[in-house]
Order: sequence, then C-alpha cells, then structure tokens
Amino acid sequence: MRITRILVGFVVVAVAFGFAGYGNILTSLATIGAAATLAIGFALQDVLKNFVSGVFIYTDRPFRIGDWVEWNEGTCAGVVQDISLRVTRVRTFDNELLTVPNSLLTEGVIKNPMAYDKLRLSVSFGIGYEDDIEQASEIILEEARQYEAILDDPKPIVHMSDEAPLADSYVSLIARVWIDDPESR
Repeated sequence: MRITRILVGFVVVAVAFGFAGYGNILTSLATIGAAATLAIGFALQDVLKNFVSGVFIYTDRPFRIGDWVEWNEGTCAGVVQDISLRVTRVRTFDNELLTVPNSLLTEGVIKNPMAYDKLRLSVSFGIGYEDDIEQASEIILEEARQYEAILDDPKPIVHMSDEAPLADSYVSLIARVWIDDPESR
C-alpha cells in the first residue's frame, strides 16, 4: 500500500512538472525513480528468492511438518515445525528453534531420514587390538537381536570401519541396523 502511494505521488509530481514546462526536473525525477526501483529490486532480491524457494517446497514436498531433516552437508538438523513461503522453522535436537530461509533448503541437498518406512542406523564401536573381532561382532549382533525396534530383515551387520579401521588404541567396528519407525531414532 505504501509503495503504491509513493508511486502515485511520484507520477502526480512528474505530470505536474511536465505541464509546468520543467522537463529537466522531470528527467531528473525519472532518473531518481529508476535508481530507487533498482535499489528496491536489490533489497527485495533475498525476499523474492526465499518466496520462490517456499513455492518449490510447497509443490515438491521434500519434507513435511514433523519430519526430521538435515541440510548444509549434515551440519544442521532438526524436526520441521512450520513451513511458510519465506522461512521454515526447525526445532533442533538441542530444543532450539531455527528460522531457516527457504533458499538455504532449496539450494543444497536436504536429507530426510523420515521419508520412508525404514531407516538404517550406523553405530561405531571401538575394541582393543588384543580383542577378538569375531567375538565382538557376535556380541554386537546378539544385542541388536534383543532390541525389538531393530528389524530382522534386512538383518543387522557388523564390519570394520571403512574410514579409519585402525586407530591409535582401538579397532573401529561399524554396526548397521534397520529400524521400522524412523521417529524412534
């Protein structure tokens, strides 16, 4: 409303100057108007980018309210609380509320672990060099079988870590298990 009033006022002043024969002032006002339009365009650039991103989130539905999402290469994560056309509100696992511009969520990769019925979890274990890897793996698998949230199919597996299997003081094992309800993470 305010912008419309300003534009109407500008047009009225410009027409008045034109009828009064002040063409140079009219040219100056047009130049000022063009500069103001450019400044407003730059100021609204982020707002428009976030708005368009919000439209994409509404149409593509990469996540919904209540979904656990990760973005920024996994450095940011939380549960979606609210989605608007400009921002998405996410509650972190530390119970903090993040107001995230929608453009951040559409420019990169978003990980939605709750998108499907099953979720694979990876848990790291370290055992001493003198410990028996086979025995440690069997103990981990036995414990996994006793936990009812872990699925039998696909069955849990344990293997040496791919990234750094041999640390300074331990051997790194990774247990991979599947759960039926990602919300129980």
